[in-house]
Amino acid sequence: MKVIIASCVFPPEPVVSAKTSMDVAQYFHEQGHEVIVACPTPSRNVSKADADEKVASMSLPFLVKRLFAISSGKSGFLSRFVENVSYGLSVFFFLLKQRKVDVVYANVWP
Repeated sequence: MKVIIASCVFPPEPVVSAKTSMDVAQYFHEQGHEVIVACPTPSRNVSKADADEKVASMSLPFLVKRLFAISSGKSGFLSRFVENVSYGLSVFFFLLKQRKVDVVYANVWP
């Protein structure tokens, strides 16, 4: 079975939601399924250089596709809205390119 996990956060981001998505991905992989995680590059509490280094050091048994998403240092409604829409569009176009997907698990901000 091919499983796509579309997650708004994924390790190395230090939030519970990122850990939850990692656990789901590992579970499906351990069950023998093909897993692809679609997530943005980490942007919270980390510089771009540190994020790139942390992502490069992660060795995972499944594919993690880092998608484009606008990142804002502000936490206002409009800036977060733009972040969410940009990531949502990236996921939408990513999913359109996929073939024979059986399950899509979406971990998104409320």
